[in-house]
Amino acid sequence: MYTKFYNLDNRPFEKNPDPSFLWFGEKLQKALATLRYGVLENKGFLLLTGDAGVGKTSLVNALTRDLGEDIAWAVITDPRCERIDFYNAIAGGFGIDKPCTSKVQFLIQFSHFLHRADDENKKVLLLVDDCHLLSQEMLEDLRLLSNIEKADAKLINIFFIGQPPFNEMLLQSKNRAVSQRLALTLGLQPLTVKETDEYIRHRLKISGSKETLFTAKAVQAIHQFAQGIPERINGICDNALEIGSGRRLRSLDRRVIASSVQKINVSVEPDQQEFEAFFDEKMAFKPPGGEIVPGPASISSAISGFAQKSGRQRSWVKYGLVLLTLLLAGIYIWFPASPLLESAPKVAGQGENASAVKVPFPVRSPPAVAMLEKNKSKISDKKALEVKTAILGKSSDDKSAPKKTRDPDLLKSSVGVDADVAKADSEVKPPGTVHRHDPVKELKAHQTKKITTVVRQPAAANLAPLQPRKIVLGLRPNSLKLTIAGEKVLTRFVEKLKLYPRAAVLVKGFVSARSNSPENIKLSEDRARSVQKLMLAKGIAAERIEVMGMGNKEPIASNGTREGRKKNRRVEVIVLDDGT
Repeated sequence: MYTKFYNLDNRPFEKNPDPSFLWFGEKLQKALATLRYGVLENKGFLLLTGDAGVGKTSLVNALTRDLGEDIAWAVITDPRCERIDFYNAIAGGFGIDKPCTSKVQFLIQFSHFLHRADDENKKVLLLVDDCHLLSQEMLEDLRLLSNIEKADAKLINIFFIGQPPFNEMLLQSKNRAVSQRLALTLGLQPLTVKETDEYIRHRLKISGSKETLFTAKAVQAIHQFAQGIPERINGICDNALEIGSGRRLRSLDRRVIASSVQKINVSVEPDQQEFEAFFDEKMAFKPPGGEIVPGPASISSAISGFAQKSGRQRSWVKYGLVLLTLLLAGIYIWFPASPLLESAPKVAGQGENASAVKVPFPVRSPPAVAMLEKNKSKISDKKALEVKTAILGKSSDDKSAPKKTRDPDLLKSSVGVDADVAKADSEVKPPGTVHRHDPVKELKAHQTKKITTVVRQPAAANLAPLQPRKIVLGLRPNSLKLTIAGEKVLTRFVEKLKLYPRAAVLVKGFVSARSNSPENIKLSEDRARSVQKLMLAKGIAAERIEVMGMGNKEPIASNGTREGRKKNRRVEVIVLDDGT
C-alpha cells in the first residue's frame, strides 16, 4: 500500500464516489445551483448530460443530499428493465408498497400519490439515471406522467441524467413533445488542465498529504491522457502512486504517468473504451533496438504515443527515416522517367540519320514494356510495337481504334498528338539541311498541344441502379483492419462498383467511444481512410471516394454492452451517385 509511504490517511483516488472527496470548481458550483433552482421552482423536465466519468453522479448526489423533507424524490438507476418492472421501481422509490400488475393500475396509484403530496405542500422529483438507455416506449410513458398536473401547478419534476446520445434521441420528431417541455438543459464538460491540478490537490489534501506529489508536467500528462474526465484521472493517479511507491519516488513525473497509463490499458477489456484502444494503436509500433517508454517524454510526444529513452537512438531513427524517405522519393521520380519517352515508328522518307520522334507517354509502362525496350534489337520494330500495344490493352484489332483514312484532319482528330508530330517529321527538308534533335523543345511543344484520349467505358444508361446502396463493415478490436466478413463484403461491393465508372461513394468511419474527443474523431477518420486505401488498391479511383470521420455519432446500438460496442465500431460505404 502506498498510503504509508506517502503518509496518507487513506487512498485519495478511489473509484467509488465518496462525499468527503467531492470537489466543485466554479463550473460545477454553477451547475449545482442551476439544478437546485429548477427543482425548487417546479420547472418540470430537467436534463443533465455529460460523458461517462465526467462527474454526473457526484453532482446528483450533492443535489439530493441537500434536499429538504418537503421534497420527495426517487432515482431510477436501470431504465432498461421491463415496463411493469419500470412502473414498480418508480412506485417503490416513492414508498408505494402495493405492487402494480398493469399500466392502468400504476397510473391510478401514482396519480393519487402526486395529489396527496401536493396537498401536503411537497414537491415530487423523479431522477432517471442513464437516460440515454431509455427505450422509446419508456420515454413516452415518462412524458405521460408529466401530464398528471393541476391547472395551477405541476405535480412532478422529472430529471434526466445521461450521456450526449440522449440529445440526438430528443431531436427525433416523435420526441418533440419531450424536448419542448425541457425547462433546463445542462452539459457537464471535462476538466481543464488548471481544474485537473486543483482536483488532484484537493483529493490529496483530504487524504492528509502535505506534499505536492505530482509535478506540473505530470499533471499536464494526466490531463492529456484522461481528457479531463475525473474517473480516468482517479485511475491514472491511483496507479501512479502505486508505481511511485514501488520505485521509492517522492515526486511523480510524466514518465511515471506514462507507465500508469500503460498499466491501465493492459488491465482492462480491449474494447471497453475507445480511448484505450486509441492508445494501444499508437503503441503497436516498436522501432528496432530501443526500449519504448509508453507515454509522453514531453507533452508533444503524448500525441505520438511513445518516446525512446535514449536521445541518440531517437536521433538515429529520425535521420534514418528522413534518408529512407528521400531514397524512395528519388526512386519514384527517376525510374518512371525512363519509359516516358517511347520510340515512334519511322515515317517513310526519313533517312537513317534522322532521329525518331520522342513522345511522352502519359502513364507508367508495365515491366514487360521495359523488357521489350531492352531487347528490341532481337525482334523487329513492327513485332515489338504489336506486343507492346497488346500489353497496354490497345489491340490492333480493337474496334475502338480509329479506322485508317487518308483525310489528314480526320487522322489528326483520331490519334491526337502522334499524328501532328509524325506529319511534322514527314515534311521534306531542303537539301543540305541537318536535322538536329532537341528533346526538350519537342517535349514543350508536345505539352502545348491538346491530347485527345478516347476511353471506352460501359454505358451507364444501360445499367440498373447500383445495389446495395450502403454496406456496413465490421472492424477488429483495437485495429484499423476489417473483420474477415467485412473484407468479403467490401470485395463483392468493389467488383460491382467497377461496372459503374461514374459512381461516387462516401466512406464514413465510426468509433464505439462514450466521448467524442478529438482523438476519437481522428481514429474514426483513420478507419475510414484504411477502407479507402483498400478500395484504391482494388482499382477504384481516388476522386470517386470521399472520406469522413464521424466519431461516436449515429450509434446503431448501446455502448453499454460488448455487443453494442462491436456494432458501433464500424465503417460504412454509401453510394452517393451511381451515374445511371
